[in-house]
Amino acid sequence: MGIGRELRRLVEVRPAAARRWPTALNASVALALPALVLTLAGEPKLGLLASNGAFLTLYLGDRPLGHRARRLPLVGAGLFLAAALATLTAGNTVVATVVVAAIALASAILTLGLRVGPPGGVFFAMVPGLAAALVAPMATGGSGMSPVTLLAVLALGLVVGYLVVIAPSSCRACGRARPPADRRPRCASR
Repeated sequence: MGIGRELRRLVEVRPAAARRWPTALNASVALALPALVLTLAGEPKLGLLASNGAFLTLYLGDRPLGHRARRLPLVGAGLFLAAALATLTAGNTVVATVVVAAIALASAILTLGLRVGPPGGVFFAMVPGLAAALVAPMATGGSGMSPVTLLAVLALGLVVGYLVVIAPSSCRACGRARPPADRRPRCASR
């Protein structure tokens, strides 16, 4: 009876504690926007690279918008610095692997310690790993991409991701404006 119940819990769908669709919508817009714009500009590879900035939208999704607006730049800076460190060591496969592993370990400790929540350190390992692979020389199996181009496009994607997250706050601020009490419509029944 105990093991059967535990197995059922593995596939059980439970309601989420918070609404998840706004975070998913933000992520999809932040993913598609730079990819579409840069693809239409003739640079589809750069568009896909800029889409990595959409990962920023997944962080702190359960927090109020004001909190996210203040904290997401720190997460974005962390993702950018992790990618920059990886590009600096991309010429040496062993060193790059050690650096990416150290970044993954440090980000896991920080995200757990600071209670960042999902997705935790996952993208702090993935983004620098991708950056190192793209910047590494072709002779070592990399793509030989310019580190400056990679970091510039990643920064663009992170900025787009941040703007997508905070955009609703500007709309809500406009929508919350209420007319003064003396100009509010009165109920006809009074």
